[in-house]
Amino acid sequence: MKSLIRILTDKRGVSSIEFALTIPIFIFLVSLIFELTRIALLSAYLDLALSEATRAAKNRFVPSGDYKQIFENQLKNEKMWKFLNGEGSFSMEVKYADDVNSLIQGNFRQPKVGANGNLISPTGASAGLARYSFDYNYSSWVPLIPQSKLSPIFKRQMVVVQEYERTAFAFGAPAP
Repeated sequence: MKSLIRILTDKRGVSSIEFALTIPIFIFLVSLIFELTRIALLSAYLDLALSEATRAAKNRFVPSGDYKQIFENQLKNEKMWKFLNGEGSFSMEVKYADDVNSLIQGNFRQPKVGANGNLISPTGASAGLARYSFDYNYSSWVPLIPQSKLSPIFKRQMVVVQEYERTAFAFGAPAP
């Protein structure tokens, strides 16, 4: 009985036990703060990179009308986004509309069938409006937050008037 009382009242090693019990919580909180900071930073730089890529694409004359290629090249060459993103996967899409009503209703230009039977992507030639869509597949370094909660944070859509094609944009089109 004396040895049991001596073991229960012995104070040696108490700090080691407290440390062992609290260090997982501390590591979890530091990792969570790190991950949330990374998400906020990536989101901010994504906004900057996309606005710059969209601006470069909409303000440039492209004879072929392939504004998506300009958008994609500009985004891939954005140094800070490239550094933060690494080799992350993303998808982008550019759809063209001839007027505001088509844009609102989702009636975008559709691919056409060429002479050899291949589909030809619609171009932005003589399209006054474009919708640039971007979806980044974020992968966390520390898997603390479910992917389903992070996905919506990294989706963006921008609607712009294509500067060199704006003469084709029906500004005063009557509503249906």
